[in-house]
Order: sequence, then structure tokens, then C-alpha cells
Amino acid sequence: MRKLFLSAAALLLVSSAFAQSGANTVNESQVSQAGANGATVDQSSFGALVNYSSVNQTGTNTADVDQVGANDSFVDQIGASTATVNQDGGDGFFTGTAGYQVSDVSQVGINIANVTQTGDSNDSFVDQTTGAGVVATANLANVDQGQNNSNSFLNESDVTQINEANFAQITQDGDRNVSDSNQTSDVSVTAIDPSGYLQGSFVDQIGGRNFSLVNQDGGNQRSTVVQNADGLGAAPFTNEAFVDQDGTLNESLINQDNLLVGALISADNSATHTQVNLVGGPGNLANTVQVGANTAVVTQTNN
Repeated sequence: MRKLFLSAAALLLVSSAFAQSGANTVNESQVSQAGANGATVDQSSFGALVNYSSVNQTGTNTADVDQVGANDSFVDQIGASTATVNQDGGDGFFTGTAGYQVSDVSQVGINIANVTQTGDSNDSFVDQTTGAGVVATANLANVDQGQNNSNSFLNESDVTQINEANFAQITQDGDRNVSDSNQTSDVSVTAIDPSGYLQGSFVDQIGGRNFSLVNQDGGNQRSTVVQNADGLGAAPFTNEAFVDQDGTLNESLINQDNLLVGALISADNSATHTQVNLVGGPGNLANTVQVGANTAVVTQTNN
């Protein structure tokens, strides 16, 4: 629901910019392709001006979107697809007054998505699905937000993956980081990753307030969450991680730390593991490492 709201808000902002200042104040690009497709979009705007890019591709697809300013990027791909989105702005050095940037990647087929956002108020949505088939059609998603910018005000990442094998890496550096990773796989197939896992989720967060939610449903799945509270944002300095795994061979690691050594106020750490192992599965493994004011809850069930 939030995804639809943000997308609609982005569209409204673009429409408002056209209405107030005329088309010459906005960069708008719309690309629609079918076949063997390659699309490259480069946009730059300054002040309160807006970049808007929409890429729709069906077939064998490559999309490369680079934006500097107040940025909206929407990539919709069906087939064998690779999407690369680089955005620099969102009330950062280049944009001045603009307070957001949005990247939305939707892929059906053999999917690779790479999203890099530098600046404040970064929103990234990655949705990857494919039908039943060979395990080689793995979903790969990499999201990097607030890169080299520890003062990024708010980073939000939402990754949803449905496939025989799913791998996601989310890296966030900012004052407030929120990550939501959802993965569903087919336990009957053979793993292609050297680790033997069908699903892998890695979340790395550095900031004043870090929140991570990981849901994995299937089998042979590993989740790693690393959170470091740097205390640069407003108190309380918090790390919160929730991992929910349902399937066979569940492994979850949560590592929470306070980067302010010797600080008078420690980070409030909360870690929750919930694991359900199906009949005949090898079991559940949960590992929690915390430094600060700590709470850990581990619930493991063998059905």
C-alpha cells in the first residue's frame, strides 16, 4: 500500500511541476521497448526542478538510468532483465530544496537489479518474480542508499523476491534506516549458490535509528543483519531487527553494535528471531551478538 502511495505522490509532484513552471522546468523521459532492448537515460536538474524517467521493456532487457537532482525512476521489465539505477540528490548537494528521490524496479523473468541512491530521503522498491522453472533463474537485488553520506536523513528499502532462488543485499548509511526484505523460494530445487543456500538476505545499516525486517519462506535460507548505531541522529539511538523464517534449514545472524565507544548513552538493541523448521529439515540456527542495552528473543519450532 505504501508503494502505491509513494508512486502516486511522485507522479503528482511531476504534474505539479509542469503546471507551475512549464515543461522546460522538468526532465521527463518515457521509453517503451519490445525485443532485444537497451535503454540509457541521463538526467540532471537543479534547485526544485524534477527528473522523471519511465522505462518499460519486454524481451531481453537492459536499462541504465542516471539522475542528478530531484529524482523519480520507474523501470518495468519482462524477460531476461538487468536494471541499473543511480540517483544523486534528494535534498543533497545537487538539489537544494528537493526532499526526496524514488526508484521503483519491477521485474518478471531472469532478474538483476542494482540501485544506488546518494542523498537524503531515499526510497527504493524492488519487486522481482518468475514462474516455476530451472533454478538458474535466480533473483539478484542490490540496494545501496546514502552512500558516503552519513547525514542522509531517511533511507527506505523494500525488496520482494519470488523465485527458485533469491539473493538480496541492502546497504544503508544515514540517520534513519528502514529495510524490508521478503523472499519466497521453491524448496524442491537444487541450490546454485556455493554456500548451498537458495535464499540469502544481507542487510547492513549504519545510523542513528536502524530498523530491519526480513521474511523468508521456502528452504535453505540464510539471513544476516548487521546494525551499527552511530548516535549522530536524535536520541534514542536504536537498532531493531526482526527475522522470520519458515521452511527447512533456517540460519539467522543478527549483529548489533554501538559505534560511540565510551558514550554515556548506549544503543538500544532489539533482536527477534522466529524460525519454523518443516518435518525432515535439518533444523534452525540463530546467532545474536549485541553491544549496548540489549533485548533478544529467539523462537524456534520443529514441525
